[in-house]
Amino acid sequence: MGMKTRFRNYQINKLKKNPAKAKSYSGFAAVRTIGISFANQKFRDEIQDYKRKMEGLGKQVSIIEYIPFKRKEIEKKDIYTPEQWYCKSDLNYSGVPTNAHVQSFLQREYDVYLDLNEEEEHPNDFISLKLKASLKAGNSNRQDLGLDLAFSISEKDNLQHFFKQLDYYLNFINQK
Repeated sequence: MGMKTRFRNYQINKLKKNPAKAKSYSGFAAVRTIGISFANQKFRDEIQDYKRKMEGLGKQVSIIEYIPFKRKEIEKKDIYTPEQWYCKSDLNYSGVPTNAHVQSFLQREYDVYLDLNEEEEHPNDFISLKLKASLKAGNSNRQDLGLDLAFSISEKDNLQHFFKQLDYYLNFINQK
């Protein structure tokens, strides 16, 4: 195990021991803010559709996207994203995101947070562990991040099934 991996694991374990706290989930009617982190550009359109749907219901949605390239490569490939983002150039030695967009995203407290990453050992792990949210949901292979709801999300699936399940459970939990 290399030094960089040891630093990363140390940082992750430190965050797992002191998870971010937030108020308890009060049901979907009380949800005002939703935070979403993702890295798979293939899902961008579906995430934007879900954002529009939630905004139509009066929810405020914030999104942060990880682009797995260095800043120069992003400019060369002319990659565009309508949301806040960070890239490989914004990671410190142990893989912690240090971008101003990430810091801004972390400063807010969310009612619901969605971690839509499929892979383990991802820079978004730091966001998921530091972020304050009443309810955290995401991929079932990322249970070590303290998710309250876990769903199966795979590369071959689209997110429509995930969002349908999520909406069901968000409305079902604490229903009065």
